Amino acid sequence: MATLNIKKEKLRELKEKEKGGVERKHTIMIVDEKDRNLESLESLLSGDYHIIMAGDGLEALDTIKKMEKPENISLIIADQSMHGFNGIQLFEKLKVIIPNTIRIIITGYTEKEIILDAVNKTQIYQFILKPFDPEDLKLRVKRAVEAFEHQREIEESRITDDLTGLRNRRYVREYIEQDIAKANRDYENWLEYQRKTAPKESDLIFLMLDIDHFKAVNDEYDHEAGDMVLKQLADIMRRLFRDTDVLARWGGEEFLVISLFTNRGRAHDMAERLRWAVEVRLFDLGNNKEKNITCSIGFACYPFLIENPDALDYEKIISIADKALYAAKNSGRNAYVGIQSTGKTDPGNLFNRIQEDIEKLIDDGELEIYTSIKDRKLKWA
Repeated sequence: MATLNIKKEKLRELKEKEKGGVERKHTIMIVDEKDRNLESLESLLSGDYHIIMAGDGLEALDTIKKMEKPENISLIIADQSMHGFNGIQLFEKLKVIIPNTIRIIITGYTEKEIILDAVNKTQIYQFILKPFDPEDLKLRVKRAVEAFEHQREIEESRITDDLTGLRNRRYVREYIEQDIAKANRDYENWLEYQRKTAPKESDLIFLMLDIDHFKAVNDEYDHEAGDMVLKQLADIMRRLFRDTDVLARWGGEEFLVISLFTNRGRAHDMAERLRWAVEVRLFDLGNNKEKNITCSIGFACYPFLIENPDALDYEKIISIADKALYAAKNSGRNAYVGIQSTGKTDPGNLFNRIQEDIEKLIDDGELEIYTSIKDRKLKWA
């Protein structure tokens, strides 16, 4: 096995690029057991790309699993003949983790038939026979990176709202499960090892936002003015939340924020900060017209029950946040309402009970309500 490992400074550099702190070059991972092959490929490609090196398939897999955004790897070049598991076996595993990353196998002529049989199975972009011409390899790498970029542009358009540039429902449906899985692992580890303190930065906070009286904006001004409002609201959300959070246009004038891996104790502060930022903004409607606009917000957190993390799936959490949103709207608007469990919450038939008789759950101490509405009773229907 090769002894050439990823250096700490390269990992730090990679994390900076993942966060967008440095102008982004495409990232390529090279996987080979022989140090001289790794060094040769790095020397050939490092002028144009950020290079990650791994000495075998196991090291490559471990490195990718530890990365914050492994999907930012544009291309992986792996030698076929490696101990542990070979290039094809590595790509079979990575196809699940980073399905859009382009894959190239470098192989000896005697393995050609094996590779041909596996091309469709592992969706290999190309295989390159040894010995290869360095300039030919550089050209193939360039074409592979262009294919990745084109693929990413298509994917971005599919999961992005055209008007606001935020994510859309399709993005949430297809990508949130990996974040849910991480939250579940954190809580399951806490329960398994019986630690005293529950995870503090493992919650997903779902905030549903709806613009108050949005139809009146379209009716009084026009739909172009309404579109301008939606775009400006998206800008407010980008300013208030982290790049790692999910900001989505849910439909019409309704938006969803998913604050990832934070503390549920911050949920009501997030909701109030967002509500206030909308209230104080003077929205430009075009034609030298401006207007103050308000919004209503509902929130709920995943996991809903920290001692039973998968009791309610994320879709039910969104439904609960939506129920809280409509309580805010029914109770006067320009407000937030949040619903959270307590130590008394019984998991039995919980979702249906929340939908059908939430006031009883509140009275019995099974639910805790956070709200900016202090002077009147909430209207749940």
